[in-house]
Amino acid sequence: MEQFKLKSGISIKNFGLIGYPLGHSFSAKYFKQKFEDENLNGYNYNLYELEDLSNVRNIAKKIPNLIGLNVTIPHKTSILNYLDEIDQPASEIGAVNCIRIKDGVWKGYNTDAIGFRTSLYQFLEISKNPKPKKSLILGNGGSSKAVQWVLKNEGFVFYIASRTPGKSFLKYEQLSNDFIRDIDLI
Repeated sequence: MEQFKLKSGISIKNFGLIGYPLGHSFSAKYFKQKFEDENLNGYNYNLYELEDLSNVRNIAKKIPNLIGLNVTIPHKTSILNYLDEIDQPASEIGAVNCIRIKDGVWKGYNTDAIGFRTSLYQFLEISKNPKPKKSLILGNGGSSKAVQWVLKNEGFVFYIASRTPGKSFLKYEQLSNDFIRDIDLI
């Protein structure tokens, strides 16, 4: 593939976000500002609104020097079928929100788990709170799967509430005031 360069000789590096819909996303604006603040010349970040993933791999053919993609709703779980490799935590979680593209190989990661674990332990340390006895996760989507994985691996007891009924989760309508009062972390 032809190497695209700016006039100054700096190679262009392209990144982006895939999901649907993306009208609400602030990612492009955020990364544009981040690249400017960090003096990262030749770095671009774009939104790629994809209703389905059947042609997701064509993005790399159309966008020169595509290095990575963020993944958002509704594709965090279905993207697994389009990756060449998945790191172990993302595989165990069953959801990917970040893809590295290197030498034509698409490798998926889950940075939601890293961020949640870090935030959780910073909160517990700063607040001097003990480890919660009972936790409640609101939702059962891709981000929720990362939270579930962290809580399970750290030995937390947790419940999941969701709009859609499921064998192992509560419906939102089942969350009474008494139940919520007994929860240490939401």
